[in-house]
Amino acid sequence: NCRCASATRLPAFVTPATQGCWLRGSLGLSQASSSLGAPAFLSGHREMAATTDAVLAFLVAAAIAWLLVPYAERLAYRIGAIDMPKERGLHDRPMPRLSGLAIFAGIEVAGWIWLPSDGESRSILLGAAAIAAVGVLDDVRGLPALVKLLGQVGAALIPVLGGVRVDNL
Repeated sequence: NCRCASATRLPAFVTPATQGCWLRGSLGLSQASSSLGAPAFLSGHREMAATTDAVLAFLVAAAIAWLLVPYAERLAYRIGAIDMPKERGLHDRPMPRLSGLAIFAGIEVAGWIWLPSDGESRSILLGAAAIAAVGVLDDVRGLPALVKLLGQVGAALIPVLGGVRVDNL
C-alpha cells in the first residue's frame, strides 16, 4: 500500500510490491509522512540512491574479492596454475594465476544483487562468466591463440545477443 515515488534503479531483491516500502524505509520516512505524497526532495533522491547503490556494490565486490584471493591462490598452487619466473618476466618468484577468480566472484555477486533484473544485465553477467571461464582454462591449460580468441568472441556475443548496445563512448 505504499505509494512513494520509486528510484530509477532498485536492488534486485526489491519487488514492485515492496519498492515503495523499501524506498520509504531508505529515506527514513514514516507511513504517515509518505502517504501524503512524495516529499519535494524525492526527485533528488534518485541520483543519491543510484550513487549509494554503486558505492555499496563496489564495497561488496571489493570485500568479497579481498576475502577470496587467498583461497584462489591456494587453488592455483594445488592445480598447478602458477606463473613461473622467466628471463623477460615481471616476477622473481612463482605467482599464482587464479586470483582473478576472486575479483570475478565479487563483481558477479554485486552485479546479481544491484543490477536490474533484466535481460541486458543478465547477459552482461553471463558474458563475464564466459570470459572468466576462458581465462581460467587459459591459466590452467594454456589455450592456443585461436581457441582463446574463439572463446573471447563467444563470450562477447552473449551480451550482444542479449540486446546490449553501445550507443556512445
